[in-house]
Amino acid sequence: MKIFKYILASVILINAGNLIVKYGLQQSTFQFGDLVTSYVNIFTNPFILVGMLAVGASSIFWLSALSRADLSYAYPMISIGYIITAVAAWAFFKENLSIIRMAGILIICSGVFLMSKSEAKK
Repeated sequence: MKIFKYILASVILINAGNLIVKYGLQQSTFQFGDLVTSYVNIFTNPFILVGMLAVGASSIFWLSALSRADLSYAYPMISIGYIITAVAAWAFFKENLSIIRMAGILIICSGVFLMSKSEAKK
């Protein structure tokens, strides 16, 4: 169960970070004609910086999980992020969450549940 907590923390942090970066990017402008100004605007946006920190912090939990679990157990658990991302993008960014996407999420949930029932330790 402790391994699953590390994996879950990693997944939540990386998804939260990506959502925060997305929010920050919506407030920034990116123009190919003026790359320097665009990059300065993007990388001085506090939302993007916080999001990038969250993504980086997720790596610490991921490394901790990998040091304790089989890769064949840990890696499929990343798919939990698909669920988090789809629901959060729908809730925060009003993105489409169609019946087909929801069916895919249910299939992912089923697979993750089955994986969680397997042996996690080396």
